Amino acid sequence: MTIFRKSIAALGLAALLTGCVQYAEVTTPPVDLALKQSSIAPRIKGYRDVTVRSFVQEGTQTNEVTGAKCTLESVELKASVVTPGIVRMPIVKSRPSPLIVTCTGNGMKGTNVIEPRKSQDSGASGGLLGIVMNAALTAAIDRWYYAQGGLIGVTLKP
Repeated sequence: MTIFRKSIAALGLAALLTGCVQYAEVTTPPVDLALKQSSIAPRIKGYRDVTVRSFVQEGTQTNEVTGAKCTLESVELKASVVTPGIVRMPIVKSRPSPLIVTCTGNGMKGTNVIEPRKSQDSGASGGLLGIVMNAALTAAIDRWYYAQGGLIGVTLKP
């Protein structure tokens, strides 16, 4: 699946989930990710809280599943959380590897691969000056994060 299709699918899932689901309250404190590689530590430029939730599709209805056990893992990071739960996700310099989120609960399982997103594009263009400005701006805003909108949703299936 192309990145464009994945983005559209993720946006569609987010729109579906935000419009139809009554979210359960998060009652546990945020979980910190463990660093699997110490080389990522200097690249961390901050953190943002991301809520991990699990869902099941029942006909046309999407329902939240609470109490699912989830692991979040990339080449650089790893965490475990019970849904719904909050994970303190790092904002890093230089593109990190994709984050694989796997949840199990109520005899079901689901996986979602989260591609890192760049915080913003510089938008500079036009000639040599544009190239130089673009390079400088890109270096200044080289910040990557997971989970646009602060939500990671995983659909569980039997």
